[in-house]
Amino acid sequence: MNIFNKIKKMYHFEYIPFENKNNTSKNLSYKKRILIINSCHGTIGGAEIYSLNLYKNLISKGHHVSFLVVEDTHMQNKLKELKIPHYTFTKIVIFKSKFYPGLYKALHKICTKEKIQIIHCNIHNEIIAAKKISKKLNIKIVFTYHTSKLLRSIYIKKSDGIICVNNNQKDYCYNFLNSDEKKQKLLEIMTPLMDVDKFINFSTKYNDRKKFFKEQFNIKIKNLPILCTIAHLSIDKNHSLLLKAINKLIYEKNIPVQLVLAGIGGQEQLLKKLTQSLKIHDYVYFLGHTDKIADILFHSNIKVLSSKKETFGIVLMEASLLKKPLIGATKTGMVNVIKHNQTGLLFENNNVDSLVEQIETLLKNPNLCKKLGENAYNFVKENFNSTKLMEKLDNFYKKVINN
Repeated sequence: MNIFNKIKKMYHFEYIPFENKNNTSKNLSYKKRILIINSCHGTIGGAEIYSLNLYKNLISKGHHVSFLVVEDTHMQNKLKELKIPHYTFTKIVIFKSKFYPGLYKALHKICTKEKIQIIHCNIHNEIIAAKKISKKLNIKIVFTYHTSKLLRSIYIKKSDGIICVNNNQKDYCYNFLNSDEKKQKLLEIMTPLMDVDKFINFSTKYNDRKKFFKEQFNIKIKNLPILCTIAHLSIDKNHSLLLKAINKLIYEKNIPVQLVLAGIGGQEQLLKKLTQSLKIHDYVYFLGHTDKIADILFHSNIKVLSSKKETFGIVLMEASLLKKPLIGATKTGMVNVIKHNQTGLLFENNNVDSLVEQIETLLKNPNLCKKLGENAYNFVKENFNSTKLMEKLDNFYKKVINN
């Protein structure tokens, strides 16, 4: 490929059409015209699930919604699978640094063509290009703060409205604003959107979990309780702590148990080596990237999330709707879903013995598992209602546009 074609590829921009009656009807009087950006290039995580559910809910409420994602990614593949029309642009990663050479061009064309009123960003790096467009075309920028990473003040100041998923994020953002900015900047706490019906109405063709894992992942599970964790294989998710807990349960507590890990990431090879050194490789299964989340949760006994940092934990809500008992870490956003001894069990953050204790408690108390699963189901169903959340979001959009 010559240098001209390489440069051309960097600025590649494309529209992938699918028939979408809700979004293209000429008779529909649109409430707002919104562009959702999600520039993730890795596996589908919380921000991507949120973006998909945001799109579905906005469409159902009569908004005109466009979607912009990075080409040739898991996110684009998911949009194709769901037959959601979308735009794509090229993202370049060099030595872990991310570059968006075509993002400004894509935003300008989409916003002009679709008469966009609000650009809804989901990754902080999207905000700079969006701000340039907003000044030129008088468009507002909304940013959903998904991660536990501390944002630089430039991203906070350049957003017209910020949606936080917990109080810590909101307080952190306020610390960067002067008194005048605090009066003008719109900050709102909203819990993540999720597809409640998908999990409440879940059904499976597999009555035998051994058959499920064999046919879907080519693994032969044992006749042991299954712990399940679904998360990106990164340092913050603290999978190593969970592996050490499995080692203690098997070799110190004499409680054999198996673990399925769904997800991909930079820590995968290190974690596989750790299972070997801990002599638990026969009890731990790496499932890789998968969209069989509901199935995996359904065929598991306990949902564990060992993260050191977690802003909320959408997967915990999903597991709750399948009535699975939950285990998560203190001092994280997981406490929004897990109320200790009510909707699940909390272990002391980054404490392996505390994690072992909570797993052991559930493994020895099936009645407690059932109780916590039922409580979690009712709690999530009652407190994370998409209809109420969308009303709150719609009011937030109105304030942003009128501010």
